[in-house]
Amino acid sequence: MKLIQVTIYTTTFGVEAVSASLMGMGIQQLAIEDPHDVEEILNDQDTYAWDYIDSKVVEMQEEEAKVRLYFEVNPENTRLIQEIKMNMMGLKSKELEGYWDFQADLGRLYVEDLEVDSETWENSWKEYVKPTRITETLVVKPTWEEYLQKPWEKIMEIDPQMAFGTGSHASTALAMRLLEKYNPEGKTVLDVGVGSGILSIGAALLGAIHVEGMDIDPVAVETAQANVALNQVEKVVNVFQGDFRNTMPKQWDWVVSNLTSELIINLAKVLNETKTRPYLWISSGILVEKKQTVLEELVRKGFEIVEVIEEGEWCAIAAKQ
Repeated sequence: MKLIQVTIYTTTFGVEAVSASLMGMGIQQLAIEDPHDVEEILNDQDTYAWDYIDSKVVEMQEEEAKVRLYFEVNPENTRLIQEIKMNMMGLKSKELEGYWDFQADLGRLYVEDLEVDSETWENSWKEYVKPTRITETLVVKPTWEEYLQKPWEKIMEIDPQMAFGTGSHASTALAMRLLEKYNPEGKTVLDVGVGSGILSIGAALLGAIHVEGMDIDPVAVETAQANVALNQVEKVVNVFQGDFRNTMPKQWDWVVSNLTSELIINLAKVLNETKTRPYLWISSGILVEKKQTVLEELVRKGFEIVEVIEEGEWCAIAAKQ
């Protein structure tokens, strides 16, 4: 099967802005190739225990950062790719206007689109996915990588199927850090927008007694269920397909969600209407530029803001009701 491979050429700094722009369009299936990440991997001998470094990997340090996406060949996606190109032109204009600061460099922001075989989509990105520490104790490890576990670490085995991530994105990492900080031990947890299951599995590993993970995407549900089984937490975590706007479990102590700002605002309304007990809500996937809007909506819906943390373009909010 043929797919369209879209490559956006940027910089390490630009990766965050490009990713945020794409996610703002509702595009979450992306792969990032950043020479800065390669440099960190090469320097982290203890984590990866390299015996041999392929010269191709070393050469990557000299390349531009890239954000890659894959689409089926159809008229709708052709129009979407044109919209992506226009959005990248808009980002370049913001850079030239000093939106970040006048030293910010987002690179060329050139958008290249090529037809490729589906095998390229299925396998090429795995080369760049490595074990990632996302909190003090939690490490996410793709199934095909080896990792020497330290005594205090909890390891999550993930087969992300590319589209749903391995926890390295700031929005997932921020949510997990708040999850670990406030400690779900002995709690029931609802994970809205389960993706690859990282937050659900993380909650189970941190001591939650029952986790419900829901997602509107059947592929995400299938991927999360496989990862739950892989980590042997099936007795704690149940994953099902559902839309929070019309299917909402009513019993929980905690809620976690890694969604867009717009969906977070919609979820605030639903949670406010269906609450049955006090709970902590950890929400992530929120662009810093939309933080104030989301905070105001949460307060308007009766939530008390406990903490806000940020990384790059992203923020996560802990709130309670």
